[in-house]
Amino acid sequence: MNSPKRIRLFSKIPRSMKATGKTGSGQFYALSQAAIKKTKLGGLRVTGMKRYMALERTFYYWVNPTWGSTEFNFDPDKEIQFLLWERQDGHYGLILPIISGDLRATLGGGGKELEVHVEGALEGEEPASADLLYTAWGDDPHVLVAEAMYTIRTHLKSFRLREEKRVPEYTDQFGWCTWNAFYKKVNEQKVVKGLKTFVDGGVTPGMLILDDGWQNVRENMFNSFVPNKEKFPKGLGDLVLKCKKMGVETFGVWHALQGYWNGVHPDGELSKEYRVVRNRGPSPTISEGDHDLGLVHPKDIARFYQDFYEYLKVHGVDLVKVDNQSVTQFFTQGKLGRVSTMKAYQYALQGASATHFEGNSIHCMCNSQDVAYHKSTSLGWRNSDDFYPKKPEMQGWHVSTNAINNLWASHFSIPDWDMFQSHHYSAHFHAAARAISGGPVYVSDEPGKQNFELIKKMITSDGRALRCENPALPAKDSIFVNVLEEDRLLKITNHNAEAGMLGLFNCKYQSDDITDTFCADDVPCLDRSKYACYLHEAGTLQIVGRRKKMKISLPELGHEVVTFAPLNKGYAVLGLLDKFNSSRAIQYHGFAKDGSYQAAFVEGGAIGFYSAECPSEIHVNSRKTRFTYNEDTGLLVVKAKTGAPVLVHIYE
Repeated sequence: MNSPKRIRLFSKIPRSMKATGKTGSGQFYALSQAAIKKTKLGGLRVTGMKRYMALERTFYYWVNPTWGSTEFNFDPDKEIQFLLWERQDGHYGLILPIISGDLRATLGGGGKELEVHVEGALEGEEPASADLLYTAWGDDPHVLVAEAMYTIRTHLKSFRLREEKRVPEYTDQFGWCTWNAFYKKVNEQKVVKGLKTFVDGGVTPGMLILDDGWQNVRENMFNSFVPNKEKFPKGLGDLVLKCKKMGVETFGVWHALQGYWNGVHPDGELSKEYRVVRNRGPSPTISEGDHDLGLVHPKDIARFYQDFYEYLKVHGVDLVKVDNQSVTQFFTQGKLGRVSTMKAYQYALQGASATHFEGNSIHCMCNSQDVAYHKSTSLGWRNSDDFYPKKPEMQGWHVSTNAINNLWASHFSIPDWDMFQSHHYSAHFHAAARAISGGPVYVSDEPGKQNFELIKKMITSDGRALRCENPALPAKDSIFVNVLEEDRLLKITNHNAEAGMLGLFNCKYQSDDITDTFCADDVPCLDRSKYACYLHEAGTLQIVGRRKKMKISLPELGHEVVTFAPLNKGYAVLGLLDKFNSSRAIQYHGFAKDGSYQAAFVEGGAIGFYSAECPSEIHVNSRKTRFTYNEDTGLLVVKAKTGAPVLVHIYE
């Protein structure tokens, strides 16, 4: 990063907050023992702030973005885990509160000053001074966050970055989750019949997730590894076998980090094998008030997970979706260290998942730092609250929140933007966002209602998602704008090799048409002087300079996906025009020895190019074929059969 010369981030720093390790454009700060005992330290003031974006932890499980200008207006009941601000001088500042031992820091406060909040020490303990804040500055917000996360990873040594971990196979498989289809009323018959409707529609999910409702539970607690016998009379193995015979490659099951929502039953079958710590606290699925909770002791949790996942693997399970993670604080409250317990649970979960499922796991309801900074081997990370089909105000919110949350989560995970329903009124909006998100693509459709035409715009004919290699990021001018309230479009950016992908979305609830501008320069790292710019919804093509601003108007839940393809001596390859993420289908392109321009694709379809001149002829897999050419725009379209790789040669 081309960092500016050292700038003054703070005009006021509390005496009990001391600078420790310096890292070029960053700085760690330790809080004194006295400050930690107070749990709340005020008096931290930033300088020259123009506007900010913060990620606040809400409902225990999730982080959501919040925005402001020259003064902070944080909700006193919520914790800030990430703070990025733009300065008046055009540079950017960043604060990341972190963990240390059993201590966890967050930010809060209001007005001109920030507060540092610390929690985690048990009563009677004497916590030592600890590094609990990392601050940094730079001239590019994306690079600033990336370098900061690398520094924190090196400092903590408790987690690894996304690019250091293996990408699990399920990430590229189109999937179906049973949750919104059946909720807890799921059973074997419903799953089999539901899967058959996909197969009959010509789209077989490579991944299937059996969500909540399959387990043997008592009083909202996990009772036995053996599933609910009334719903699954022949056990999990029979269901898994039937599904795999229909084409499912990866069969996943849901469970909570603690076993079930309120943990493991202290008097159940499992408590005979593993020590269970009793406690009282809030329950995520029961009415207000405290309830009985049962937590497998951290000293037994590695054995618990190995035994549990061995049982699942024997019955054919390949993946786990693990919910309810960030409320472990209530299970440990007053009895165990929160961060150390989470560390034991995360390493146990991830170790067992690596042993039995090759790392096929999705962390869910998990957006707290004590989870994030212990993600050593796993990549899956549910990035926001659920897709709510019955809440119209949540549709734009869902896409906007995921895009902004990616600024943080993309550095230690492949953010999962959750399932959606292809038959929902907002389906095209969600599908376009998922297609360029860089995360997994799966639906929770009700059987018989699927929109297969829409699903096929996200996947290849063999059921593989056309997924960008890296997670999407918000464009620089979308980071500090609340598109849920302002008349601005959300811009989501991604890449496929040299091609840039830009998603434009009207996320504002009950809005009129919103007009905004966009250009190739919105996509980070695009450095060519000119690009072929193809708008997928409008079906238009033009050649533009990198900084050429174009206007677009979109209605509520309107979207547009733009492909920016670099020019190569009069040619540009757009990819499969019948897919949202068109350029992901490109395998390679360039000039052949015979002077033709050639391009290879993962399969056929409506293949798009820009060509400065009308070709004399085109060959597909060595056979001459017909094509269409628009002399006004240079749009060249070749149609080829799907189901197999395609090599196109264009002759002048």
